[in-house]
Amino acid sequence: RSVNPGESLFAGDAVASLYSTDAMEIRIQLSAHQWARLPEPLLGSPVTVKDPQQSGIWEARVVRQGRSLSQESRQRALFLQVKRFLDQTPPLLPGTFVQAEIAGRQMDGLLAVPEAALTKAGRVWFVDADNRLRPRHLEALFFEEGHAYIRAQAEMAPPLRVAVHPNSSFTRGLLVQPLTDEKVHKYKLR
Repeated sequence: RSVNPGESLFAGDAVASLYSTDAMEIRIQLSAHQWARLPEPLLGSPVTVKDPQQSGIWEARVVRQGRSLSQESRQRALFLQVKRFLDQTPPLLPGTFVQAEIAGRQMDGLLAVPEAALTKAGRVWFVDADNRLRPRHLEALFFEEGHAYIRAQAEMAPPLRVAVHPNSSFTRGLLVQPLTDEKVHKYKLR
C-alpha cells in the first residue's frame, strides 16, 4: 500500500501494488561470457535460487530470455519463475536478494587450477620435469569454488605441476624445488 488514510490523491497516483501468489518472476543479468556457457535448450532449464542470508532454497525454471542489452551494465536478462513461492518453506518474499545457480553446458578438456595460480596477466606457471618454471598464457573460461577452469592444450601432458602461489619474481626457466608428497597439488583434466 502506497498511501495512508486521509491523503490527497491525483489521477494516476499509485495506491497499492498487487502480487500474484501463483508464480514469482526473477530477472537476472548475465554477461556475454556467461550466456556462452548456458545449456541448450535453455527454456525450461532448472535453476536453483538461494537466499544466502536465510539459507532458503527454491526451485525455478527459465521461462524467457531478454532480447536486448541493458544500457547500464551491457548485460542481457534471463527470466526465471518460481511457482507457489509463498507456500514454500521458507517463503520466497518479493524483494529478496537471491543467487541463481544454473547448470552450464558440458565442456570437455578443461583443466581446474587454483584461482591463485592464475596471475592478473593471465599466466599459469607450470613446473616441468626438470623442476623449472614454464609460463603459459591461458584464459579462464569460468571460476567456481576457488578454481579457475582453463582449456587444456594438446601439449599439456599429465601429470601437471602448477605453481599455486606465483609471484612477480618468477622467470621462465627458474629452477625451483617443488613440495613433495601430500603437499603437491596435481591437477587432472576433466
